[in-house]
Amino acid sequence: MRGWGKLLAITLPLLSPTPKGTTNMALPNKKVKGNISIGFSDIPSLKKLIQESQDNDQDTFDYKGGTLYVPYAKYLIEYLTNIQKEYQ
Repeated sequence: MRGWGKLLAITLPLLSPTPKGTTNMALPNKKVKGNISIGFSDIPSLKKLIQESQDNDQDTFDYKGGTLYVPYAKYLIEYLTNIQKEYQ
């Protein structure tokens, strides 16, 4: 099972708009449709982009053709890190 963790990728739907009060990683104003895949190799890039967004007081950033919501990206990093630890 050790090799399995290295192959894991999460495919994220990019859909908008969202109902009021819900969280989506895509900006509600943008007509974004499609998917992006995020895996373990994306963790360092995501961390850097999250930090840059927070430093610039932004709550979203563009990644792989989609717009990610910072809190959702943080959740993804936590999720991927936990899975990565499980398979090491």
